[in-house]
Amino acid sequence: MAKRRGDRAFHLTVTVFALTLAAISGITLLYQRDRQVIPNSWLPKHVKLHAVPSGNATHSTGDNTPLDATNATHPAASSAGRKANATGQTGGTEDGSQQVAADLVGKPVFHQADNASLVKVSAFGADTPQTEVQHVDTLLSKYQIVNQVSTALQMNLQDQVHIYLVHSSQDYERALSSLFGISASEAKNFSADTGGFTQNESILVPLYQNQDDPDLVNTLAHELTHAFLNDNVQASIPSWINEGLAVSDGMMLQRQAENDVAYDGDAKTLAESVMEAAAAGQLVPLTSDENEVLTGDASYDLELQDWLAVSDLRKLHGADVFSDYLYRLNRGESNAEAFERTFGETSQAFNASFTSLLKTAAAAADQGVSLTFQVSSSYHGYLRLLQHGSHNWQGFLAQAGTVQVKLSKDGQLTGSTGAVTQTYDPTKPDDHTVYINLDPNQTLTYQGQPVQDCGLALDYHDGLYGFVNGWVTWENGKSTYFYNPTLFGVTLTAVSEQNAADPVLSLLQLS
Repeated sequence: MAKRRGDRAFHLTVTVFALTLAAISGITLLYQRDRQVIPNSWLPKHVKLHAVPSGNATHSTGDNTPLDATNATHPAASSAGRKANATGQTGGTEDGSQQVAADLVGKPVFHQADNASLVKVSAFGADTPQTEVQHVDTLLSKYQIVNQVSTALQMNLQDQVHIYLVHSSQDYERALSSLFGISASEAKNFSADTGGFTQNESILVPLYQNQDDPDLVNTLAHELTHAFLNDNVQASIPSWINEGLAVSDGMMLQRQAENDVAYDGDAKTLAESVMEAAAAGQLVPLTSDENEVLTGDASYDLELQDWLAVSDLRKLHGADVFSDYLYRLNRGESNAEAFERTFGETSQAFNASFTSLLKTAAAAADQGVSLTFQVSSSYHGYLRLLQHGSHNWQGFLAQAGTVQVKLSKDGQLTGSTGAVTQTYDPTKPDDHTVYINLDPNQTLTYQGQPVQDCGLALDYHDGLYGFVNGWVTWENGKSTYFYNPTLFGVTLTAVSEQNAADPVLSLLQLS
């Protein structure tokens, strides 16, 4: 099941401040800037938490033994060491040849079947229109979601999977009760706080919790991953691996359905929540028991930690390594044995080194950010940037074409900008937001109304910069917000940290 996160829209207030531009004929200009106040739960909405209700064995939940990072022994000092010690499917011999591990000799070679034909979509409830069913079918086909999940897991469906769509919380409650036997009280809680539910090979997707295509594509891939695992793995899978694989597949498909810069901002924001917990010493050990995810009071979504852990193992051992692990489980090996044979270390040791990686990433230095813009010939005017924690706007006349700039930690702007003008802003600095204001030479209109102020915003936390949203404020003081990084012919096409050594950055590229 997928737990609904708070929307990534922010509470904004408007601050009026005077900018004295001494370099422009000594004229004093008046600007209005939207101040973004990021709430404590500043998570985007796309990735979903899958959960198993108490007393309803929707998924196997492992041996119920938490992996205690605090007491774990870490035999390998580095990722390289861990990778060198891995046994996996093949092992190196003295002459450099490869041999298959004894317990994998009988593993069949994966050949993808026509899995999409085994997935059926239908409406549950009279208020779910057929157009929604058709739209989900279109998304499944357009992004080849079923077969992409099949490829990622290296397994085919054996039985039909049924995806039921509901359009309201009332229908969600009824479906949870009638299809899955969930009690009325649990169904009410789930309908308010979840974005998807899977039991065996049946999936329930509440459309009111998945209102845009990237969100819906993510949820479909996430829940289909659970259905594939339910259909193919007879042994119990530890919750953190089950959920980590599902979140990873969901993010993989979301990346394809969403603008690159918007996806990058989503992924970084999700990772930051886990890094914050690691830095504060609040990281919960990776757990085998999914009920602990439901009943715990962690300050972050545990499934995001699972996602990063699965990404770390894939980085160390290859994209298909979990196929070996799941095969070993199916042939009767214990989780501990299958894990150590596949990944070359105990799960406790991995948990300890992974926790260390997150702490290292959370302490990554802020070395500034590189930004790439594509400026249309239709835009005439300035771009003005304000680094987080800074009082000084950096402005330059935008030329048509590709513009690449670097904004340093202390707010200095360099790159293909031409002359840069600095403007002091007396407003209290925002420690976690980078503002990019458009300052056109002509009056702009949006939805037929004159625009007073507009721009794009980046979030900064723990060494990571990511796009969060854009805004337009009309002359009547009302504002609207959007999540595509393009505005009036100015498009933000790339955001990259100058600190390329941050270990989390490489993990975010694997989904």
